[in-house]
Amino acid sequence: MPPPTLTKRRVLEVALAVFEESGYRSTSLTVVANELGVTRQALYYHVGSKGQILAELFDQMMSMLEDSLVHAQNSTPPAGFLDLLRGHARVTAQHPALTALLLHERPELARLPSAAAQRRRRCDYVRAFTERYEAEVASGSLSAANSWIVVNSLLSATNALSSWYRGSKSSWESSTSADEIVALLASGFIVAPPASRQSLGRPPDQGQFRAARQALG
Repeated sequence: MPPPTLTKRRVLEVALAVFEESGYRSTSLTVVANELGVTRQALYYHVGSKGQILAELFDQMMSMLEDSLVHAQNSTPPAGFLDLLRGHARVTAQHPALTALLLHERPELARLPSAAAQRRRRCDYVRAFTERYEAEVASGSLSAANSWIVVNSLLSATNALSSWYRGSKSSWESSTSADEIVALLASGFIVAPPASRQSLGRPPDQGQFRAARQALG
């Protein structure tokens, strides 16, 4: 039996921190066990391989994203496309290290036994955004474009928060950073007459951009 204080959640937290510092491919289970202060055998009680840790971290992230999506879909009134995007951005901003790891290690995820199930899960998630976007295009709320390109481009742009934002090092709230990114993506940053473009969100002001620099790490 593992030490009573060792839980899978603790294993994943420590493993993520070690991966962030030393890199996933350079880290062995022995290193993770040493960081936890347990034997490798005790670690095996919770995870059988480094790949399993990565798969568990993927499941953890997708569960948070799916929960955010379901919450938005069940809201009253129903959430719009930008609300779904804002929810995605907030989750990634709250977990930048996890987001960065999963993006960087997509080739490793593709080699795992669970790769096919992971792809289906991602596709289902993206499909919810695509359907919402197409519905709002049909209603005249959003401009028409290739929905696959729009959704994947916007999700990728919000995921990019993980490359520079570290909430623990900034007074700028993760939800603020997420909302401002979505507003920027929706409204753009080129000043144009109101009649020449459809505003899809509140454009960030210069004061907020100055505050954003504090989040750069």
